[in-house]
Amino acid sequence: MVLIVACSNKKEIPKDIIPKKEMVNMLVDIHLEESKIDASRYLLRDSAQVAYFKAQVDIFKKYKTDSTRYYKSYDYYFENMNHMKDIYTEVAEKMKAMSDSVANTLKDSSSNKKKNKPKKKTPKVAKPLIEVKMIPNKPKANADKKK
Repeated sequence: MVLIVACSNKKEIPKDIIPKKEMVNMLVDIHLEESKIDASRYLLRDSAQVAYFKAQVDIFKKYKTDSTRYYKSYDYYFENMNHMKDIYTEVAEKMKAMSDSVANTLKDSSSNKKKNKPKKKTPKVAKPLIEVKMIPNKPKANADKKK
């Protein structure tokens, strides 16, 4: 008896691994938080690590997972580089789209300010109600006589 087994190149992802789409979204959130913390240059290194840890915990709660499952999934995808490449391609595309959206919003906001900005009017100088004429000082006659 001969048994033929067909091998598939596509390995099924284990059930305890975070699905690709969810992993993409988590990584986008994680990288955004990292950027915010890095941008806060006033934070000391220890404070930044605490802020990053808190951000990670919040992200894990958002996606209803924990650090153990996240790191197990990350390791799985890292060992299967084709998956990791696909994931990070999507992460990069999403972050680029976000960046472009922010840039366009800023550009639109800037151009709207220029359009809506009232033109500066040159102030008109009002004519005085009373015309004041200067009278030259006359020498005092009494002052000359006393000397």
